[in-house]
Amino acid sequence: MLRAVLGRRHCSCVRLRRSLCPSLPSSSGCPASPLSPRSLGRLSSPSSSRGVQGSCLQPGANNVKPLEGVKILDLTRVLAGPFATMNLGDLGAEVIKVERPGVGDDTRAWGPPFVGTESVYFLSVNRNKKSIAVNIKNPKGAKIIRELAAVSDVFVENYVPGKLAEMGLGYEDINEIAPHIVYCSITDSTFTRLVSTPADRMRNIWRRAQRNREDMFQDLLKTAQESPRENR
Repeated sequence: MLRAVLGRRHCSCVRLRRSLCPSLPSSSGCPASPLSPRSLGRLSSPSSSRGVQGSCLQPGANNVKPLEGVKILDLTRVLAGPFATMNLGDLGAEVIKVERPGVGDDTRAWGPPFVGTESVYFLSVNRNKKSIAVNIKNPKGAKIIRELAAVSDVFVENYVPGKLAEMGLGYEDINEIAPHIVYCSITDSTFTRLVSTPADRMRNIWRRAQRNREDMFQDLLKTAQESPRENR
């Protein structure tokens, strides 16, 4: 198990790219961007001096972040999950974001606005991360995720409940190979009950959206009513 340690942080992952990149590498039939056993060995050895040094502060009592040395395996998309793992990265954790080969996170294409070819939305919730392209639907890709989980401290996902379990990446699967890991699932209670068809799923999404919109308007109205009026 990797434990948080004080001192300089070594970003010793190879073939991982920071999120500030024009696009993810394309992939044709390949389950993931190349990740050799040697690379995994570097991931599991925080004391290794090899690899690319991160833009970390110099060691000292005043600049050590609380999550220095903690590795986060990030299988989240869009907003809630990426925002959570971004905050962990801000606190010093090393966040490895898993994206789809060729296209990446859905929000890479969301815009305008863009900064060059980068979506501002994507950048706003994915700073302080590294990205690796893995096709987790492919058994070889799922195996890579399990190997990464074995050398990580925290596993974060925001898939529809049961989806990762179908790929062999559910809580029980990860707990079997990495009992030390903290497995974090970010889900909506709407999906916790069984849904039999995609149509049921879409109806649940619509009902949730309507409910959330009504709640938002009620909150805004309440705030307006409680706010003191000027010149009253």
